Amino acid sequence: MTLKEFIAVVDDLEDKPTWCHFEGRIPDVTLQCITYLRQNHSDTRVSVEVEKPGREGLEELAKAADVVFFSKSWAQARGWLDCHTFIVEQMQAYPQASLLCCTWGSEGACAYQKEPHCIERADVFKVKNTDVVDSIGAGDTFTAGMLYMLVCRPEAHSKEKLQFANELAGRKVVQEGFDGLGEMMASRAAGLVEARSDS
Repeated sequence: MTLKEFIAVVDDLEDKPTWCHFEGRIPDVTLQCITYLRQNHSDTRVSVEVEKPGREGLEELAKAADVVFFSKSWAQARGWLDCHTFIVEQMQAYPQASLLCCTWGSEGACAYQKEPHCIERADVFKVKNTDVVDSIGAGDTFTAGMLYMLVCRPEAHSKEKLQFANELAGRKVVQEGFDGLGEMMASRAAGLVEARSDS
């Protein structure tokens, strides 16, 4: 994707974009896209994935984003040994971000939310009597789960958002591919809404 291609798509949307998520595969171009959004669609929230340890330019993307998803491999390459300590340190490095997340494989995930100020941790979600059969895309499903909760269920507590994303990733790894995950998690999302209306 080039900046020109991105601008053509974003400016052609019938409704103004409310959220743009970037994987950070080509950091220099992605940073140009984020800069364009900030200048021309200032209400759009931006999230980025910071995943590959050797890829230059990812820190600059993280500094420009509202929400940042870090990988375990990124954190470990910088000397961090656990998710919680890593997230605490990133609060200082990326003060502009409203949310920082980091997945840590079988040890679950952590998230820092700026408003209200809190750090949450969620254990990995395990489906009873199943083994991991396909971990490809587990990080992407976690990110998708968090983005869904942030955009479609913003009223949920940060812990609920983190647990939902963890469950989605946990259910993904015990099956091949992604078929049926949306339907499986729809009742979980509905349950959150019902619980919120009852309280």
